[in-house]
Amino acid sequence: MKELKLSKLFAGALVFALIFGNSACQKDEDLKDDCDRLITDTEYLDVSVKARVEHSDFIPFDGPVRLRIYKTYCNGTVSGDFEQTGVTDEEGYYDPHYTYTYKYENLQDKVDLKWYVTDHTGTERHVASDIFYYHDAEDAQWIVNDVYEIQLSWDAP
Repeated sequence: MKELKLSKLFAGALVFALIFGNSACQKDEDLKDDCDRLITDTEYLDVSVKARVEHSDFIPFDGPVRLRIYKTYCNGTVSGDFEQTGVTDEEGYYDPHYTYTYKYENLQDKVDLKWYVTDHTGTERHVASDIFYYHDAEDAQWIVNDVYEIQLSWDAP
């Protein structure tokens, strides 16, 4: 009797795995089809950014800054993941002195840009972000050259 229950349990698990496995394969295939439909002309985007960081009481931030920038393809694959770290100057500016170039071939490709600072307690905090899509690359004349004005949510220590 126990063998019959185990056999039924095994058969049920096998059927569930086949249905779920097929469903997962179908989702991957649907995503591939969606991505294939969104392929377009190749565009390049150069990103050269700086940040000016100040406390909520308008005093320039004096401390560590980290920039993370990366591309996510339509299918979810992450590529071109870069990080730059440094310290702001006396006016709160941080310039990584680098230009990042990304290639877009799909309407759903995107580049994420994230800024972090380390506060006076040593805690790293995410303080700003931006996303660039294909249409941004198309509209930006191939370059984004911005200074991000970041105001922190806390006063200077």
